[in-house]
Amino acid sequence: MDEFNVSDQLGSGGTGLAPTGSGPSNGLPVLRDLLRSLFGAVFTPYASTAAMQASLAKNRADGQLVVRLSDYSLWCFEAGSSAAAGATVIKPTDVGSGTGRFTEVATSPATLAGLAIQTGSGTCTAGVSNTIAATITAGSKIVVTRKDLALSSAIGVLSAETADRVVGAPGSFIVRSLRPATMAAETGDASTFDWYVIG
Repeated sequence: MDEFNVSDQLGSGGTGLAPTGSGPSNGLPVLRDLLRSLFGAVFTPYASTAAMQASLAKNRADGQLVVRLSDYSLWCFEAGSSAAAGATVIKPTDVGSGTGRFTEVATSPATLAGLAIQTGSGTCTAGVSNTIAATITAGSKIVVTRKDLALSSAIGVLSAETADRVVGAPGSFIVRSLRPATMAAETGDASTFDWYVIG
């Protein structure tokens, strides 16, 4: 068995799927190779932007989806495109003044599921973080998790309140430590934290 769940042995009589002139044989290895080549033509990994630029014409097909492994962004090859190269457009070296471009489709695997996820870390000073730059929308969900107590003399609940969020690209937010009982500022909190902005 292999990744396509195609057995190397179908039966003693074979299936006649072998290329013309090669005689009777089990045709499934031929079918397996065909499936592998189709998979590679539709969804190909490239290590980096440089690898995409250096790709060979024989390895590109119109509509082909490509993953750039340096950041797991998703790209589509558009054979008829002559768009200017830039942050979201990659022009293969061999096309010269001709057409054919990789165009960014999604910036991360999470975007494929309809989500954009940003991450980072921060530190509370007297219970308040610096302003943290991030793309913030009205529907963004901000999750903050304590990383280290550091030199805290007291700890509170870490939160990113609505009043401390600025919508924009980039927008921003502030993390505050609050006392659970009163929700007043916990100025003794010097914790470090990780943050995630979803959406």
